[in-house]
Amino acid sequence: MKIAPIIGVLACLSGVVMCITRAEDSPRTLGKPAVSELVSQLTDDDFGTRFAAGMALVRLGSNASPAVPVIGRLLEAEPQKFHDVMLKVVENCPSAGQSIKPSLQACLTTPNANLRVCCARTLWVLDHTYADMTRPVANGCLGEADAGARVEAASLLWRMDKNAKEVVPTLAALLSNPETAYDYRTIKLLGQIGPPAKEAIPALKVWLKTKRMPEAFVTNAAVEALQRIGAEP
Repeated sequence: MKIAPIIGVLACLSGVVMCITRAEDSPRTLGKPAVSELVSQLTDDDFGTRFAAGMALVRLGSNASPAVPVIGRLLEAEPQKFHDVMLKVVENCPSAGQSIKPSLQACLTTPNANLRVCCARTLWVLDHTYADMTRPVANGCLGEADAGARVEAASLLWRMDKNAKEVVPTLAALLSNPETAYDYRTIKLLGQIGPPAKEAIPALKVWLKTKRMPEAFVTNAAVEALQRIGAEP
């Protein structure tokens, strides 16, 4: 065995690792310049740019706090540019998020059901004393035409009250909704609820039988949800 070439390869690999580590730790990646650039992109006219910036800021956790005031102003002045990922950024920065509670509260009466219930969720996450204010918003969104608003409302109410009777009928109905985009999230939530979600067993079984979504990860989630609830797939 030739030792020298192996040592050379290991040395090269070590150098690569060191370079990667330095890049990950650099201020450009994790510091203020990177954050400021992402924050500026939150108001971009292009949806994809705004969404990508929001996702990157979510990954920064509480280091993304400089984005919070911008998100608050966006809710007030340009709500059409909103995406829920921006509110996830706020939820990751609870201290900074306190400053935009008035903006969130103002959105609780907006005609946009998805914005309404998402702001209700973030307001409650930031401050549980707003439960009595946000609960009626979530309850009202259970009957909205927007499937995304309905599943968000059901998720929030379950987090707040753990009352399966309040949310399971909505979730079961979503499994036969023409829109399939929220099936996976609905199924995962039913699995989290567990045995109290037994009312949804027939809907889950029909969902599996009709193969609404053939992707393995979704069908596996449905099987797991039935098992968690206490039923055979």
